[in-house]
Amino acid sequence: MNYNDFLRAVSQKEVTGAYILHGQEEFTKNRAIEKLTQLLNPNMRAVNLQSYEKTGAEELINACETMPFFDRLRLIIVQTVPDGDEARRILDFLDTMPESTLLIFLIRGKYEQSPSRAKKTRGSAEKTERSKVNFFSELEKTDRCVEFTVLTRTELVKWVCREVKNSGCTILPEVADAFIQRVGNDLTYVSNELKKAIDYVGYGSGNAVSIDAIGACVSVKTEYRVFDMMDAFILGKPGEGLTALNTMIKDGTEIGAVSGYISGRLKLMLSARLLIDDGVPRTAAVRQLGGNEYATGKAFDAAKHFSDDALRAAVIEFSTQRYNLVNGIMSEQDALELAIFKHLVREKKR
Repeated sequence: MNYNDFLRAVSQKEVTGAYILHGQEEFTKNRAIEKLTQLLNPNMRAVNLQSYEKTGAEELINACETMPFFDRLRLIIVQTVPDGDEARRILDFLDTMPESTLLIFLIRGKYEQSPSRAKKTRGSAEKTERSKVNFFSELEKTDRCVEFTVLTRTELVKWVCREVKNSGCTILPEVADAFIQRVGNDLTYVSNELKKAIDYVGYGSGNAVSIDAIGACVSVKTEYRVFDMMDAFILGKPGEGLTALNTMIKDGTEIGAVSGYISGRLKLMLSARLLIDDGVPRTAAVRQLGGNEYATGKAFDAAKHFSDDALRAAVIEFSTQRYNLVNGIMSEQDALELAIFKHLVREKKR
């Protein structure tokens, strides 16, 4: 099920039965849980909301069969997906579960299904089939697995415009797009920085969140500042790259953190380079590499400037840089700059 359809069903109080909520976008997933919780009578919420990190089938079934106390709904949240015989028992129970119970399996990150085990003998086939039941797949058949995917750039712009409007302020779509370009697509970070911009212009004031307001109070995420710095070096603009590096250090960013981000991105670039060599298209490669779509896309584009051997050498040096500093021959900043010029700087294209 699309998460927007699920959120719409929640707002219309049309959710019933059991659902699995999973996916990379934790912020939207947490908001979904908040909206589900708001379906309960606030005065009775403490007794009608039950949460488990992990529970057995018998305990969970007993909880689901308990009628809500002075409310129409009882909400049960479980943070693991059952398997084996436990999964079969719960699946068999769902058909008779009281309509007053809403059962949510809340999974952090995207749920990855384990490969099915092969049957050992013919005689144990039926037993094996029942014990290896895939709880996720069974709920997916009835459209009850809700994946919270990372928002696209277009979706993020719409989300920002909607949030600003709900706060009693205004923002132009092109300004929202510039804001996203500044902070990236981690929705938790986007939300926190957007609140700062809204507070800056005055919550409920009707004022516009402008480019100037964003520049005055919104912080560029270190990860993306490092990306921009690396791009400058890779595109043959070492002066711009050094200026960006020195600005980050002046602003208090630890050199070790910069080195760590570079190391992480180089590893991603190496994985992307191998896919490029295998002829995998950009869209498919970004999907296959996973993680933050913005970061992965930039890594894929940057990888085109390097061979896999060059990237392997760079990964090794940046990953072991801190270890090599123990002799004290040079400062951390000197070592970082030397590694950057050795492995990242490319001749500027004319």
